[in-house]
Amino acid sequence: MTIMVSRLSICGKMLFSLLVIGVYYGSFIFRIDMLSFQEGHSGSSSSSVIESLESAGVLTSGANYTIKTRTVLAYARKPCHGRSIVSGTPIETSMSKSSSFWNGDSILYGSKGYLPLSDWIENMSTFILRLEFPEGVELLTNPNVEEGSSGPSGWRVWPSDNPSTSWSTEEAYSLIHSLEINLKLCGSVSWYSEVFRVEEGRTYMFSGYFKGSIRSGRWHLSILWYKNRDKTGYLGYNTVRLRSSAEWMMINSTAIAPEEARYATLEFWVENGTGIMYGDDFSVKDVSRILNVKAGSSGFLSFKVESVNGYNGTVKVTARGVSISDLKVSVNPNCGHPPFNGTVKVYVDPKGEGEYILEISATDGRTEKTEELRVWVPYYTFKVEPSTIIAFNGSRATAEVYVSSHYRFNDSISIEVSHVPAYVKYRLEPSRSGYGDFTRKLLFEISGNAAFKTEWINVTARSGLKAKNVTLNLAVVFLKIAASKTVLYDESGLPMVNPDGTYYPGDAFSLKVKTCCKNLRFEFLEFNYQREILDGPTKVFQPNCSYIFKVRRCVKPRDYTLNVIAYCIYMNVREPIMVKTSVQIDFKVVEYNPKFTVLAMYIQYWKDGDSTFRKPIAAIVRYNGNGPEFERGKRALLHLNFTWTGYATKTPNTTRLNFRDLWLQTAVFTVVAPEEFWSLVDEAVLKVDNTEFKVADLPLKLQFPRNGNITYEWSEEILNPADPTVRYVYKGCLGDQYRSGILEPSLAGQLIAAVYAPEKSLLHFPHEKPAVKLVGEMKSPILFTDENRYAEILMVLDEKLADNVAREGWNEIYLELNFTECRFTKKPRAILTLNYTIYHFTLVQPFIIEAVKPIDETFITDVNVYINVTFKPVGSSLWMESAARWLQIIDPEAAEIFASSMREDRSENFSGYGSINGTILLLPGAACNISVHIKGYGTKIDVSWIATLPFNPKVPYRIYVNMVGGGINVYLVRNSPAYLTLKIEAKPQSGGVVRIRIYNWKGKLIRIIDVQRRARNPAFIGNYTLTIAKGNLEGKKLTLEIENMWGAKTIHEVYITEYERPAWTIEKEKVAYYLTILLFALIVTNMIIYLLKEHLQLQGKPKSPRSYQSTL
Repeated sequence: MTIMVSRLSICGKMLFSLLVIGVYYGSFIFRIDMLSFQEGHSGSSSSSVIESLESAGVLTSGANYTIKTRTVLAYARKPCHGRSIVSGTPIETSMSKSSSFWNGDSILYGSKGYLPLSDWIENMSTFILRLEFPEGVELLTNPNVEEGSSGPSGWRVWPSDNPSTSWSTEEAYSLIHSLEINLKLCGSVSWYSEVFRVEEGRTYMFSGYFKGSIRSGRWHLSILWYKNRDKTGYLGYNTVRLRSSAEWMMINSTAIAPEEARYATLEFWVENGTGIMYGDDFSVKDVSRILNVKAGSSGFLSFKVESVNGYNGTVKVTARGVSISDLKVSVNPNCGHPPFNGTVKVYVDPKGEGEYILEISATDGRTEKTEELRVWVPYYTFKVEPSTIIAFNGSRATAEVYVSSHYRFNDSISIEVSHVPAYVKYRLEPSRSGYGDFTRKLLFEISGNAAFKTEWINVTARSGLKAKNVTLNLAVVFLKIAASKTVLYDESGLPMVNPDGTYYPGDAFSLKVKTCCKNLRFEFLEFNYQREILDGPTKVFQPNCSYIFKVRRCVKPRDYTLNVIAYCIYMNVREPIMVKTSVQIDFKVVEYNPKFTVLAMYIQYWKDGDSTFRKPIAAIVRYNGNGPEFERGKRALLHLNFTWTGYATKTPNTTRLNFRDLWLQTAVFTVVAPEEFWSLVDEAVLKVDNTEFKVADLPLKLQFPRNGNITYEWSEEILNPADPTVRYVYKGCLGDQYRSGILEPSLAGQLIAAVYAPEKSLLHFPHEKPAVKLVGEMKSPILFTDENRYAEILMVLDEKLADNVAREGWNEIYLELNFTECRFTKKPRAILTLNYTIYHFTLVQPFIIEAVKPIDETFITDVNVYINVTFKPVGSSLWMESAARWLQIIDPEAAEIFASSMREDRSENFSGYGSINGTILLLPGAACNISVHIKGYGTKIDVSWIATLPFNPKVPYRIYVNMVGGGINVYLVRNSPAYLTLKIEAKPQSGGVVRIRIYNWKGKLIRIIDVQRRARNPAFIGNYTLTIAKGNLEGKKLTLEIENMWGAKTIHEVYITEYERPAWTIEKEKVAYYLTILLFALIVTNMIIYLLKEHLQLQGKPKSPRSYQSTL
């Protein structure tokens, strides 16, 4: 027997570890993995060594042995006691339990050391027991890599299609193919096998033959462990390093499959290396010392009892652990004289499964040898997940049936389902049965009228006579959630959503949720959304609720979702199951970018205000849509909070230039500006060829340099040193020149006249706050939609501001209003600008209406007359008419708004006795409807006419009311024998002439004359000439009744000469009489001739009886 001792390591005490690699007796080999002993002082017993050898079954208890030491290597921290031990010195000694080690000589005294030792133990006689296990089968597909077409079947490369790998025929250990890895550049690549099945805890030997040259890197043959066939659930690997070899060399190793390992692959690979290696004849086999026995059957295992040095005692072989109820073990023969063979029979009960551990013992009464026998009984397990199915009526549900085979169980396993309710249909996919590890889908179809309750379904996995059951709970429940957005209104009562259902940042909606559940217990609602998008609740505990969600103003425009999830609990199981359903609410956020067009801005002249500065300004605004695409499905809000700017200005109207100063090839610079501009002497107004000139230098006359140009630049604005609030702003140049440029010499002189207008901010005038305000019935904000696209915005200046601007002589006001919106944006955004220039003129027209009556040659006020007068503007200026026509063409709806605004005319009413003085507001050039209602002398009269007043703010417009007549004179200016001419003079106080009635001397009305009305009054005032023929008149007197506009009548009598007929008119009548008689005679003669002619024609023809009769 040979004992090989391993190298020792320094430890806490003197410890010698002997690794017995082999004990040889003929062909018998027995391995002891670890043998340790301890020696301390000189003369100590060697019993510890012997006991250790005996416990390993190498030595027989009580025997004497001779140990021949071939090599002793010692290391001591302190000097050795006694003799020295020199490496390589042979030593022979006898050793027994009572003898001293090394004949009493101390090798190491009080120290620790290492002792590699190789010995021969002689004169030993005993027996040994050995169990014989069958060799495992090959687990690899195509281990010699010969099968395949374009590549070895069962083998793959990583990375795929790597050019550094090939299915080589250059080298082969057997046949013609091998796997080649040839890396010229540093890299990592591998050949790996298909997945094969393993069992956790079993020992596997993996090997292969390799040849080649390794230049760098780490080259391996490894076995990799996985939980699943698809190589998920990686559990690690065991490896053996490869080395260069010019000849084929076998590399092998063993590994124990780790816990949960069910699959593995073999991999020939290199990590960050270069070189060329070939691999062939790979192998993976199960070399575990395990007996596999199926349940309900028997398994057999051979054993041998062999003699050592001629031992021939009686050895009894028995099995321990047979008390296990699932096993029955017998040994045959159970005793004998070594050497002899036998069989161990293991019967497994049909209920048995899993791993069982037995001991096979051989003893001769003094020495006992034991071997561990592990018995694996293949079995299967299965489970159904989930164990409780929650389903809705009218729906489908799925359960997974997982079948796992253990300890190499490979019989067919079938799945059966029973106790299925009538309202449920089921099926297994893809089939009912399978082998090894497999999964089946159990599909249920629940009827739409299924009751909301729980049923128990049995699922059975059956293989042969063995069956395993699992109970599956099928709970039919009802859970439905309904959620809908409802319109939310802001504090102004306006919807916070666009008509097309989209939202702006800053909008909001109310979400109404209703939850209904059966066979479940409601828990809570969860709102799942991005917190940076919406502001609202995240979890509520009421099944029915309504909550507000606000779109944050920082949200970017795009589509978003809000998921409402209802959670319920199913309670009829040991652990409650959460059931949930959800509904998705979609909403779209768009950018707020409204587009407006200002169609018209105008002054409402018929509103209150005695000048244009005091009148309201109207703007007709049209909403065109939102965004660059002008989407009219979006709304727009115009909040009537605005910022404004404005200034007063004057029309430039003066220059200081004598056109006679223009000569050949000269340039004259001057300014068109108000007179006070010329008092500015300190400010530079012009730069010519980089030379500055002040206002006092103007007009500036320059001669063009020879063959040269003149460059110039006007100042953009000039401050008034006398009043810092006033600045003169450049408005342009007369002609084609710009504010700056180059003048080229021309034959004629050139005039460059810049226009400067003074400007003064309206804030520098005394005013009340607000200086500009909106008026009318507008509500803020104004809502614009596709159905409501138009709005009329009215604004007015503060009266104090308007009066101060006019008082200082400013005749124009420029006003600009900027409307911004910050509700839908993080920062205020300008969305509408209104600007308008107001030209000043007075709109007040004074008037006097007086009732008069004649006294002698004058008129006095008639206080007996009550006057009520109404002035109502009815016309419009030309520009208004043009604007109305233009709007009618481009936008009829805006034209209708404009016309409606114009129809809001302002009537002014005045009343009093005898005389009324007042003023009316009237647009110059506009017509006015004047209605006068008078009462006096028991008479009521209403007179109305339209007049265009001669507008003059300083001269009052006069109207006289005369209810008694008078003030009308009649003159006879011609009285010939046949005609007469009358001159009628109507003074303003008379009330004018409306109608003239003429009566003869008998009082008969012979003529009525309606006098043409003129634009100013409804009656004629002034001198009227009337010519009358006397032919129809009788007598020498005419009576004229002249009616004025108030119905009062003035009577005048005119005496005339009688009518005298002219002599030539008598002769003319006689000639006419004779001519008439002659004409009648000619007609009668012509008729007689015609009748005679017809009679003669009839006599010259024969007559038939009928014709004769007809003639008769």
